[in-house]
Amino acid sequence: MIKYYEHNGTLYAYNANYTPPEEMTLLTKQGYLTLRQSMPVDKSAIPTLITMRQTRLILNALGLLQAIEVALKNAPMEYKIEWEHGSIVDRNSLVVYMLAGSLGLDECDLDDMFLSASEL
Repeated sequence: MIKYYEHNGTLYAYNANYTPPEEMTLLTKQGYLTLRQSMPVDKSAIPTLITMRQTRLILNALGLLQAIEVALKNAPMEYKIEWEHGSIVDRNSLVVYMLAGSLGLDECDLDDMFLSASEL
């Protein structure tokens, strides 16, 4: 898993399995995308279920919680019920895909979010 550090609008990244170096590597958005695409992903390590608590915490940490609330305003009622009253979030649910699409998140973003959320 990759950990990120933002300082004064600049994003830095390092492999979470290792101690970060004294001077972290500057990572541009394109560099991040290239790095992420080149890294092997163990799909079996990605949880398919996380709690709603974990979901809201990770979305808040990423600054996406408000955008989710906005996206849900025009969503079908069953999606709103699932979001407001569900206790588990399924990675493969239609609600997750609809919300991810409205935020411009791809499969890798969802994988990263579910992995990070599972540690909260």
